[in-house]
Amino acid sequence: MEIVTTPFQVIFEKIVDYTIGVVARQMGYLICYRSNVDNLKTEVSELKDARKSVDDKVKAARNNVEEIEANVLRWLTSVEEITTEVQKFFEEEGQTKLKCCHGWCPNLKARYQLSKRAYKMGLDVKKIQDKGIFPTIGHRVPIRGVTPISTKGFEDFESRKTILEGIMKALKDDNIHAIGVCGMGGLGDDQNGSKLLLTSRFRNVLETDMDAQQLFDVGLLPKNEAEYLFAKIVGDLPETLNLQPTMVEVVKECAGLPIAITAVANALKNQKNLKVWKDALRELKRANPTQIKGMHERVYPSIKLSYNFLTKEEQSLFLFCSSFEEDMNIEIAFLWRILVGLEFFQDVYRVEEVRNRVHRLVESLKASGLLLDGNGSGTFKMHDIIRDVAIYIADKDKEMLTIRTSDEFGKMVKYENY
Repeated sequence: MEIVTTPFQVIFEKIVDYTIGVVARQMGYLICYRSNVDNLKTEVSELKDARKSVDDKVKAARNNVEEIEANVLRWLTSVEEITTEVQKFFEEEGQTKLKCCHGWCPNLKARYQLSKRAYKMGLDVKKIQDKGIFPTIGHRVPIRGVTPISTKGFEDFESRKTILEGIMKALKDDNIHAIGVCGMGGLGDDQNGSKLLLTSRFRNVLETDMDAQQLFDVGLLPKNEAEYLFAKIVGDLPETLNLQPTMVEVVKECAGLPIAITAVANALKNQKNLKVWKDALRELKRANPTQIKGMHERVYPSIKLSYNFLTKEEQSLFLFCSSFEEDMNIEIAFLWRILVGLEFFQDVYRVEEVRNRVHRLVESLKASGLLLDGNGSGTFKMHDIIRDVAIYIADKDKEMLTIRTSDEFGKMVKYENY
C-alpha cells in the first residue's frame, strides 16, 4: 500500500530536521568545549609555522632586491590580525570562571560562549592557513632610466684632477673590483654631486668592510684654489672697499675645507660693508662661527656626523685634543704623558699601555678624517673648523668648561680676580 505524503508533512519534517540540527550543534558547543579550544591551539600553531616559512622567503626576496607581491603582504597582515584576536581569546579564557556554585557545577553559559568562539576561530585560522601557499613571493623591480646628476656647484680643481685620473685608471684595471674615495666630512667626497663608487669619510670602512682594493684620499684645497672658490661665490666686489686683505684672512680661517668655504662665502655674498666682513673674520678667529649664516646648518652637521660614529674613547680624546692651541703641531708623546697624569683611561694602568692606546686612537681619528698628519714624525694637527666643532660639542653636549682663545682666557682670569 503506497503512503501518500502531504505538503504539510514535508514542511513539518524539514522544520524538525532543522530544529534538531540546530539544537545538536548548540549542544555540541557545550560537550566539545575542550576539543574546540585544543583544536584552535593546534591550528594557530600550524599557522605560525606557515608564517615563519613565508617570512623567511620574504626576507630572502628583499635581500635579492625584489618587491614583495601584494597578496603576500595582505596574507601576512591577516595572519597578524587573527593571531592577535586568538591571543585575546586565550587571555579571556584564562580569566573566565568555568565553574559555578562554589565549583560544584560547570558554568554552562561561559563554556558555551567560549567553545562557540573557539570553533569559529579555528575555521577562520584554517582558512587563512590554506591561503598561505604562493607561487611567487616577490618580483624584480624594473630598473628606472638613468637620470643625469646635476653638476651644480662643481669645480674642476687641479688638486682633484690627479685623484680623478687615478680613479679613471683604476676603473679600467680589470684586476681592481672595488675603489674607495675617502676624506673628512665637508671635503666633497660624499656630497650630492658625487657620481662615483664607494665613498666614506672613514678609511677603515673602505679598507675592511667594503674591501676596497685602491683608495684615493680627497685632501684639503690648497690656498690658491680655496681663494678662487671663495671669490667665485661672493662675486665681484667694489675695489674701493679694500676687502681683499680681509677676504684672504677669512679664506685662511676656513683652512681649505670646501664646505666651510662655501658656507662662509654664501653668507658674505653681496655684502659690501667692510664691518660685516671683519665681524665674520672675528667670529671665525674666536672659534665661534655659529653666528655666520650657513655654518651651523651645513658645516657642523657634516662634522658632527663623523663624531657620532666614533667610540666613546675616541670621542673623549677628540674633544680633549680641541683644548690645544689652534694650528698647534701636537706631539703624540706629549699627549700621552698628559693623559697619564690625568688618569684619562679607566682600564689602563701601565705607561706603555697608555702610550699604545693613544697611538691607536690617534690613528683611528686620522682614518676618520678628524685629525690630520702633523709637520713631523709622531705629530698630528686638528683642522681649525673641526676644532671649532669639537669645542662646540664639548660646550653644548658635554657641559665642559671650554676656552676658545687666549683672549677669552684672559677675560676669565680678569673677572675671577675682580
